[in-house]
Amino acid sequence: MSNLRRVLERQQKEREEIRRRRAEEYWNADEEEEQMIAAAVCMLNQSMQYRRPRAPNVDKRRESRDKNLLED
Repeated sequence: MSNLRRVLERQQKEREEIRRRRAEEYWNADEEEEQMIAAAVCMLNQSMQYRRPRAPNVDKRRESRDKNLLED
């Protein structure tokens, strides 16, 4: 009977270890995904910063074109 109990306890420990590993892998995957999202957001913000200064120049060009068209 004690042998059976030891076998059952060992099996239970193995199952708990497997559950723990899966939970850890799942948590690590979530953490990695969050880091990738944060990096993507940073890259997007940086690319938007490079585009922002150009917008006023475009507006000035449009205004000057409109003035020229109205003058003609």
